[in-house]
Amino acid sequence: MTKVSIEISDNDHERLVRLAKDEGKSVSEFVLDRLKIAMAERADADDLKQLETILDDRLRQAASGKVSDRSVADIFESARLENNG
Repeated sequence: MTKVSIEISDNDHERLVRLAKDEGKSVSEFVLDRLKIAMAERADADDLKQLETILDDRLRQAASGKVSDRSVADIFESARLENNG
């Protein structure tokens, strides 16, 4: 496990200690929990952006008449077969 240290003002440290104490956590536990939340939110935002990009492309294709007549079940079955060899 890697250790991280940061420099913060005395006032920020006091506030951080109070916030952690309010949640019944150590400062390390509190900071780590908040960091995990922030990282998960970032990952969710990245995933959403990727989905938006895919859907925008699909909408442009549909608007230009490039649509498939295959059913969703058909497409899923093809994808399943491709992934399972």
